Amino acid sequence: MSILEILLLSLLALYTLQTLVILIGSYLTTDQTNMSSPPVSILVAARNEENNISRCLESLIQQDYPPERYEIIVINDHSTDNTVRLVNQLRNRIPSLRLLSLADFPPPSVSLAGKQQALEVGFRQAKSEIILCTDADCIVPPNWVKSMASFFQKNSGLVFALTQIEPRGSSSYRLLNIIQRLDLIFLFTVAGGVANLGIPLSCMGNNMAMRKSVYQEIGGYTRIGFSITEDFALVQWIRHKTRWKIHFNSSPSAVVSTNPESSWSAFIHQKKRWLWGGLADSKLMILLLLPLTLFHLILLLTFFAPINRNLGMLIFGIKGLLDFLILFRTTFQFSLAKHWLLFFPVFELYFLLGTIFLGFARLWGTPHIIWKGRNLHAIKHTLLF
Repeated sequence: MSILEILLLSLLALYTLQTLVILIGSYLTTDQTNMSSPPVSILVAARNEENNISRCLESLIQQDYPPERYEIIVINDHSTDNTVRLVNQLRNRIPSLRLLSLADFPPPSVSLAGKQQALEVGFRQAKSEIILCTDADCIVPPNWVKSMASFFQKNSGLVFALTQIEPRGSSSYRLLNIIQRLDLIFLFTVAGGVANLGIPLSCMGNNMAMRKSVYQEIGGYTRIGFSITEDFALVQWIRHKTRWKIHFNSSPSAVVSTNPESSWSAFIHQKKRWLWGGLADSKLMILLLLPLTLFHLILLLTFFAPINRNLGMLIFGIKGLLDFLILFRTTFQFSLAKHWLLFFPVFELYFLLGTIFLGFARLWGTPHIIWKGRNLHAIKHTLLF
């Protein structure tokens, strides 16, 4: 057996172990124990969201939750379109809706990304201890507030839940949208599984909730500092700087829907932002990415390298089965549409090539991130944890 074959089998063993740990963690769900209706504040950071903000706010006001027990705070991040006008129109019939503009507040004492500034203002201005966060391009289900609020236990500092890609209209079966949908399911299976094991790595800020007192305890984003993945940074600070627990809400009633990226270029920029931000704040994430990139690279090379072809096909098959189990688990756990699993072969090809490309781009490339029309290239990060 060649050195390359031994290395490939070793990486497969590590990949199998990681997948089994994630799957085991996905079954260690936390029960909803708080059945009261505590007052909550909902933060929606918005920048040029005229095409989405109305749908988002309509879903927030149709909650199965006492209307007097929650407020909605939209933080306008220097929008230049009709976002503010649309929010003001809704304020006339929604007394609990508040609109804040970053331009009305002094700039932070440290450099922060735009969304960080918006959330910093929102957290400071929120009236409730339990604060929920979503994005302006998201639609939340009717029981979202109730599900997220009821998941807080005495030791819960942050709760996050699944976000799914939900293309609207005839674009559902575009290849790009299919890839994004399965990709996000895969990522949330990993995030939820490890969080249930007490090793939270990340979450998505468009479907999370946390205690205001916890945010204040860590010093907020002005203490965390600049991050292009503000949700990941928040998770890491709570995990490493406090005794509070981070829980994954595994209830289907908490699943939030969001729009897919509209182009391959935008999707790649999104993935780069997640990788640059996540890996900038965690040494553990780098240690996980290195063997993952190497494993996929060697798998690709099996088509060209002097390796036993039967062994290569066997390893491909085992890896494919493991990846399918990840998608299968979350699809059935959250009662998502099953027919998307028919596109698994397409996803697996993307996963193979995308992991190699993005892995090399992150480990050896130069950051050039564009988000919400802002150029975040050449940002210097320091490994925090």
